[in-house]
Amino acid sequence: MNILPDGIRQKHLAQGEALPLRGWLSLSIPAALLILAMAGLFGGGRSARLTADAPSAHVTLAMPTTLRSGVFFETDVDVLARKDIEDLTIALTAELWRDMTINTTLPEAGEQDYREGQFRFRYGPVEAGSRIRIKFDGQVNPPLIGTNRGEVAVFDGQNRLATIPVAIKVLP
Repeated sequence: MNILPDGIRQKHLAQGEALPLRGWLSLSIPAALLILAMAGLFGGGRSARLTADAPSAHVTLAMPTTLRSGVFFETDVDVLARKDIEDLTIALTAELWRDMTINTTLPEAGEQDYREGQFRFRYGPVEAGSRIRIKFDGQVNPPLIGTNRGEVAVFDGQNRLATIPVAIKVLP
């Protein structure tokens, strides 16, 4: 006598008709999802490199444009001064960082404030030919799903030198 586990009957052990479609589907659907994930469609991947050229400065912004909710991310702002800058200020629109937490800013700005819908980070004078790199480390807060739009701007005091428009798409 053959004792089978609960819920298994002899008919389950009998060979049935082959269902090739079910076999293909069971492999192709997970494979397609894996390929799309590796392509970065669901977030991740290398950060976008955006640039702005101006007579006074060359600005490069490296940041992810597709993120997943809850993930940590980095934003790098690289400013090459082509002329002397008396008061280098990096400004990011508040909407860009809506429902995000910024954990670290390196190097720290001499002064930070919020004005006219922008978070402003003042770094003081920068000589022509000098470069300053600023790194922001942040995290996407769980409630955020959708797209945040804004800009990263470089100022010399109140004089706008360059602007880079940005959109960050956040997936669940």
